[in-house]
Amino acid sequence: MFYMTTKPPSWVSLPNRSYLKSSSDSGAIWSNYRYTDTTNYLIGSAIAAPMAALCVAADGAVCMIYPSYVPSQSVFPKIFFAKSYNKGGTFSRYDLIVNPTSVPGPNNYKLGYNLTANPNNASQLAACYVGHQAGDPDVYITTTNNGGVNWNAPVRVNDDALSNGKAQDLVWATYSKNNKLLAVLER
Repeated sequence: MFYMTTKPPSWVSLPNRSYLKSSSDSGAIWSNYRYTDTTNYLIGSAIAAPMAALCVAADGAVCMIYPSYVPSQSVFPKIFFAKSYNKGGTFSRYDLIVNPTSVPGPNNYKLGYNLTANPNNASQLAACYVGHQAGDPDVYITTTNNGGVNWNAPVRVNDDALSNGKAQDLVWATYSKNNKLLAVLER
């Protein structure tokens, strides 16, 4: 199975929703797109051009994270985690982060977020993102050891001094073959 998420182009009017497509024949034919969000887990109209980050767990489950801010769902913005065991047919959804800090604008940051799965353990996943809780845009990672139902408190990855006027951006993370979590970022 191949999976791909994408976001709407800039000319699509709000509310924007991210899309998921899949292929079961090595990419020769792709499914019609479907929205990554759903009732009670909507992205909302406050987030322009939202993107869902995805990975496939060791047990074949397709997993995604995506941002949300819909006041009728929650007074706080959220990042949702979604997981499917039937190739994206249906998803179980959980709160990953409630009330994430935003990075003040204007800025030229890419502010990417990433989701990765341990290839040796279907229960271990890691989500990384750029947050602003320590004074500057910094990279944070949160992990789960129960397949995404519960997530650990986010840990700041970069080791520069706090509030030093330097921003971190463009984070990518992966697990190594020997179960080590690795992250790279741009300074």
